[in-house]
Amino acid sequence: MIRRGYSRDHRPDCQQMVIALIVNSEGFPFRYETFDGNRADVSTMETILRMVERKYGKARRIRVFDRRIVSEENLEAIRKRGGQYLVGTPRSRMKQFEAELLKDDWMQVRPEVEVKPVAIPQGEETYILCRTAGRKEKEKAIRKRFSTRMEDALQRLEKTIVTGRPAAYWQGGAGRCPLRLLVVAPTPYRKRKSRKLYYRQPAFLPTTDQKSSAKQLLQIYFDRWQIEVNHRDEKDTLGVGQAQLRNVKAVPKQPVLGVAAYSALLLASLIAFGAERGAAYEALPKWRRKAYRPSCLDPITLLRKEMAEHPELPRDLEVKVTEKQLVRAAAA
Repeated sequence: MIRRGYSRDHRPDCQQMVIALIVNSEGFPFRYETFDGNRADVSTMETILRMVERKYGKARRIRVFDRRIVSEENLEAIRKRGGQYLVGTPRSRMKQFEAELLKDDWMQVRPEVEVKPVAIPQGEETYILCRTAGRKEKEKAIRKRFSTRMEDALQRLEKTIVTGRPAAYWQGGAGRCPLRLLVVAPTPYRKRKSRKLYYRQPAFLPTTDQKSSAKQLLQIYFDRWQIEVNHRDEKDTLGVGQAQLRNVKAVPKQPVLGVAAYSALLLASLIAFGAERGAAYEALPKWRRKAYRPSCLDPITLLRKEMAEHPELPRDLEVKVTEKQLVRAAAA
């Protein structure tokens, strides 16, 4: 029953449960029902109706709900039971009452509340339009605040156009920090040579660097991919984080050893064979013939091959390597 769901308290990190509370006309609670925390309010109506009828009988009641629980299926369920309802209406339906809202035949039922009943032709429902002075002032304040912000934004845009260089700024906690926005156009591609062109989504790269060229900044961003490759090679190829250790103190040392081994392996391959993928490495499959740089697995494969063909090489290191051990290491 305790689930994560929509939180009206703006706490999505907390689990919750839904409680349906039923009160009488005096506001006295006389029944409640609990539901799973991820259940929508609109789906609880049928359960509540059956529960009330089973407990208190099928009396003629006027059921009052807010707009969160209103749906055509729920209203139809109340009609079939011969009941009546008074529910909140979504604001999207107010467009059909624009003419009625402009008329002056409102009735005052409270000091700041005015109402107007509007019957629907050829329908069983009557809409009751309500307006309050407090809500009217609130709507004016919302529109005024929105228009003020729009005017300020247009004035800033006019200044940037006059100066010849549009400016962008971080929003929120970063404050008024000027930005440059690099927009990478959508890349066209085909799934097959004879098929139509598809386009990937454009990329938006904000940066605080106001001096470097777009080419330099894009190259720096592309180099970020080396971090992902580094993580993948260390975890998958070298097995960083998969070691079985006997001592707890060795746990933080094992990743350090793996990173050091990874760096030593890449440095040795650069010194011995250079940065490009030469003839010393194994031939690539057809689908990867255009690779110009060796992967982490390439020098490892070459190292295993040399150790198997020249077992005298690791003798100075007092390491005994057999072909069976190399096969097991490659399959791990």
